[in-house]
Amino acid sequence: VNNKNSTTVKPNDEISRMKLCDGTFCVARSCVHRKLVEINERSLKNPSLLETDPLLDGYLGIIVPLGSFPPNIDSGKVNQ
Repeated sequence: VNNKNSTTVKPNDEISRMKLCDGTFCVARSCVHRKLVEINERSLKNPSLLETDPLLDGYLGIIVPLGSFPPNIDSGKVNQ
């Protein structure tokens, strides 16, 4: 995924599926409706970055807002 091929993700969309040491899987899901513009290839090649460097090189991807951010809240409704 890059800026030309970005994709929109919605709440509950699967962003990543990781196989754990015990053979089980952990799924990371989006919690927002936004645009996914980059997948971190380094974390795909070296998954231990998610644990050892979560604030810098261990991110899964970059999601940018669609519309205004933070969203406008009016009468309990979120405007995008």
